[in-house]
Amino acid sequence: MKTKRMAFFLNCLILASGYNNIIFAEDIADYLHTVQADNIRGEYLLNGEKSKLEKDRMKYEKLITKKPNNGDAYIHLSYIYSYMDNDDKSLEYGLKAEECGAKKTQLFNQIGMLYTKKGNNEKAAEYYKKTLEYGDNNIIAIYNLGVIYYNTKNYVEAEKFAEKVLDIDTKYYDANTLLGKIYFDKKDYEAARKCFELELKNNSYAPQPYHYLGKIMDIQGDNIDKIIHNYYIALSVSPFNQEVRKDLIDVYSKKGDAYKEIIEGEKKLLEMKEMDSSLYNYGMLLIRSNNKKDMEKGYMAIWEQSKRYPKYPNIWNIKANYYFRSGDFAEADKCYIFEQVLNPNNLDMWYNKALMHYNGSKMYKDRKGFLERAHEYITKCTLIDPLDTDSQEFKKSIEAELKEIPQNISIQKSTNTTSK
Repeated sequence: MKTKRMAFFLNCLILASGYNNIIFAEDIADYLHTVQADNIRGEYLLNGEKSKLEKDRMKYEKLITKKPNNGDAYIHLSYIYSYMDNDDKSLEYGLKAEECGAKKTQLFNQIGMLYTKKGNNEKAAEYYKKTLEYGDNNIIAIYNLGVIYYNTKNYVEAEKFAEKVLDIDTKYYDANTLLGKIYFDKKDYEAARKCFELELKNNSYAPQPYHYLGKIMDIQGDNIDKIIHNYYIALSVSPFNQEVRKDLIDVYSKKGDAYKEIIEGEKKLLEMKEMDSSLYNYGMLLIRSNNKKDMEKGYMAIWEQSKRYPKYPNIWNIKANYYFRSGDFAEADKCYIFEQVLNPNNLDMWYNKALMHYNGSKMYKDRKGFLERAHEYITKCTLIDPLDTDSQEFKKSIEAELKEIPQNISIQKSTNTTSK
C-alpha cells in the first residue's frame, strides 16, 4: 500500500546546499519560512557549536573586529542571527550594515522582515520602499508591502501590489493567495475561489488556499466532506493554525454523534502551543532523501526534536515508523500509542497502525484478528477525513481479504508495504 498523503508536503521540498548560496536569494518572500532555512537552522540545532552556522558566525564576528566598517560582514551576521532565532541581534547588525553604507536590496528586505516580525508595520514598509528605490521590480518588497496593506485593511493598495507581483511572476508563492484573501474579505467569493485554486495549481503545498476554499464551501453550503478534506489538508501542512482547527471543529459538529470523539480530540489540540519546527522539517527532508547517511542523520534530528518537544505533532508517529520499518512492531506500537494520546486524530498514525496489523495478518496465525484490527484503524481514517483516497482504497482491500479468509489459516510471509 503506497501512500500519497505523508509525501504530500515532503515531495514539494528540496535539500539546500548551504546558507551562503541562498541568503541573498531574490525569489523568496520570507526566507525564514523556506525549506533552505529549515535545513540551515535544523543543522544548527542538531550540531550546535559544530554547525556550519556557528562556525560562520565566529568567522564574521572575528572579521568585524578587524574591519568594523565591513558592511557585507554585518549583512551576513544579520542573516546568521536570524537563523539562530535572535531577531534583536539580527536587526542590530542589519542596521549597522546600513550605517556602514551598505545599500543592497537584500539588506533592506531583511530589515523590513525583522520589523514585520516585531509588529512594526510602519518601519517595515519604510524599508521595503527603500528596497524599491534601488530595485523598482523587487518582487519580495512588492509582495511584502501588499501583505502589510492587507493586514492594515488597505485593500485598494493591497490589491494593486498583489497584482503587480503577479505581473512580474504569475506563479509567485502566495501572491494568488494574497489576492484571494482580498476578494474573500470583500465577499467576492467566486473571484477568491479562482485565486486560491490557481495558487494550488502552482503551489500545491500552500496551506492557506485549502483553508479559504473550505471556508468558501462552508459559506456556500457545499458538501461537508469536501470542507473537512480541505481543512484537514491545511492542518497537515500547518498543524499549529488554530483558526483552521476551530473551523474544522465547527464542520465536524454538523456530522452528528458519530463525530463526538473526533471533535473532543480536536478540542484537545486547541490547547497546543506553537513549537519550533526546524529540526522536525530538517529531519523529514533527510529521511525522505533515500540516502542512507542522510536518513540516519534525519532520524537523529527527529529523536532530538522529540527530546525538546515531546508533544510535537506527528513526532511519535515518525518514531513508530522507524521501528515499524526495522521490524520492531512492539516498539512501534508503543510509539503509536504515545501519538494517539497526544494527537488522537492523526490520520497518518491510524493509517500506519492499520498497515502494521495488515502486515501482521501476513505473518501470524491469527490472520482474521489482525485484519479486523486493521479494519478498525482504517475505518477511523475514513471518519477523520472521509475523502482521503488512500484510506478508502486500503479499507476496501482489507474488507475484500476479510471476506476471503479460509477456515484453516496458515502462516504466510510478509508482503512489501510502505508506511505513511
